[in-house]
Amino acid sequence: MVGAAAPRRVLLVSANMGDGHNAAARELAAIVQRLWPDCTTKRIDTIKLPGRWFGRACRSAFQFQIKRAPWCYQFFYDALLRHPLFTRASKRLVGWWFGRPLGREVRRFGPDMVISTYPLGSTALHWLRRTRGLRVTTATFITDFAPHPFWIYPGVDLHLVLHEAAADVVRASGVETRIVATAPPVGERFRPSDRATARAKLGLASDRFVVLLTGGAWGVGSMEAAARALATRDGAVQTIVVCGRNGSLRKRLRALGAPENRLMPLGYVDDMPDLMAAADLVVTNGGGVTNLEALASERPLVIFDPIAGHGRAGAALMEGAGLAAVCRGPKELVRTVDELARDDLSVRRMRQAEHSYLQGKDLAGDLEAMAALGEPEIPRWRRPARAFVRAGAVSALAAFLLVQASFAAGTRFAHAARGAPAQTHRVAIAVAGSLPPAVLNVVAAEASRLGIPLTFFIQGRDAAAAPALVSQLSQQGFEIETGMWRSNRDSMLEPGDTRAEFMRSVQALAFATGRRPKYVAEPCGRFSLFAVAATKGLHLRRVVFVQHVKVSGEGVSSIGRVSSGGIVEVWVLAGASPERVAEAVRALWLSAMRQGLNPLTVAQIDGTVALGGQASWPGPARFSG
Repeated sequence: MVGAAAPRRVLLVSANMGDGHNAAARELAAIVQRLWPDCTTKRIDTIKLPGRWFGRACRSAFQFQIKRAPWCYQFFYDALLRHPLFTRASKRLVGWWFGRPLGREVRRFGPDMVISTYPLGSTALHWLRRTRGLRVTTATFITDFAPHPFWIYPGVDLHLVLHEAAADVVRASGVETRIVATAPPVGERFRPSDRATARAKLGLASDRFVVLLTGGAWGVGSMEAAARALATRDGAVQTIVVCGRNGSLRKRLRALGAPENRLMPLGYVDDMPDLMAAADLVVTNGGGVTNLEALASERPLVIFDPIAGHGRAGAALMEGAGLAAVCRGPKELVRTVDELARDDLSVRRMRQAEHSYLQGKDLAGDLEAMAALGEPEIPRWRRPARAFVRAGAVSALAAFLLVQASFAAGTRFAHAARGAPAQTHRVAIAVAGSLPPAVLNVVAAEASRLGIPLTFFIQGRDAAAAPALVSQLSQQGFEIETGMWRSNRDSMLEPGDTRAEFMRSVQALAFATGRRPKYVAEPCGRFSLFAVAATKGLHLRRVVFVQHVKVSGEGVSSIGRVSSGGIVEVWVLAGASPERVAEAVRALWLSAMRQGLNPLTVAQIDGTVALGGQASWPGPARFSG
């Protein structure tokens, strides 16, 4: 790099995982060419660096996870957020795997700048800086609205994000390099355009409310359910479905026999900018570049049943920023579309929010600023022995995969209480974790004041510490069940006899409440095969939580939309103040009531106790606010 001079070569590191990462790389290359016409650009596919066979296998595995096993991908995504040791080990391993072949490409091409639009490519750049002293200015363009740990590296000079809220996430990770919230990397054709002109070009009626439904190049997500629900609606709503390369989806939608003025299934299209301009509303799964194209086109965006992992996280961030509405389930989607079709003012407000979001953002200017950074300063990282790093990373990854496979199998196949069907509009609120007497007293008082049905999952240690209080709570009508993560220790038992220790926890609760617990829960909401074995034969029904609200000494995590039909947990960590726990319970209950959900206990939502069966419970207070 020669100071602020124009770069001669720019390397774009992307991946063929859908069209989103490549589309961003193509747009960045186009901007580079406009800024510096004499500059040479090159784009490489990260997942093909170890070999074509690996690229095909990696792409197939990711497609299978997204389409057939989203719970597996969500599990991995959550693990990255919750387990720093696993994240660090994974980054080391992935960086070594992709960094070596990427280093060869860098040496061959000799770039002045390297920009990554794919997280594993960013991992490789960080590894090259850390272990090979890479002296090229590097940037990572985080194409997801919500950055996850595989996007964020201190060894990358510039982090380009899509929103200030995403910039805050990167800063919170401790990265001290430049972080810039910039414009979406989409083509110039994606801009606010005249709707009537676009419809005339496409041959669409001018008097219908047009919904553009897309699941990206792969056509993934709950597209069929969304299309079926929208196609059966009365009224002047036309749904255009871009199925991408998912030919079977297009055939199934055509087989519905709906007229084109109601449902128009398309395959892979090259005129997406015109379709965006012609649409009144864009509905997508929240995981691809379509979100960015809709924002750049200033078209109201609805994210329907967002895909696992980055799709759900990005949808939550966009909804919080006022840039999208999130719908879960066909009924909610139809209701939202109907409301927007009738309310032009809401549509204009959504477009105005997108317009405000785009104001002042200049991607070309940010790339010029990157070129002016000059040669990066190479930190004095200690380069550990390669064999030790490889062995440690592989061992950590293998151990974690075994643990996660154990949790996945135990949760998926063990008989468990998971709630009720979503259409019943019920929800159970459970309080679990570290529940000392002070927390139990304050939370119970607040629940009694408001009439909130609660289920407490009390660990053995807490039950043994305050049996009189547990008995009092049971007499007041609260459902008292057992948590197994911390047993009631007994010096008479052999160390490691977890099942016997846990049996003492069950006995402690039975002694305090006068009845044997019916349910058992882990605070993470899942059960490993070890936990399944520990509870086998104890005649307890395992509980799987569908959603968590975490309360710690630092505060309360975001609640968001409450899952209808699910069992939602207020997860109390050690050090959480009683007042914050009560605040979380109250906020969760209010959110559920606003959504029209009927709060119940776990036994009631699971059907082991008839509604109204707990005569001592005063019943939920009427919500009026």
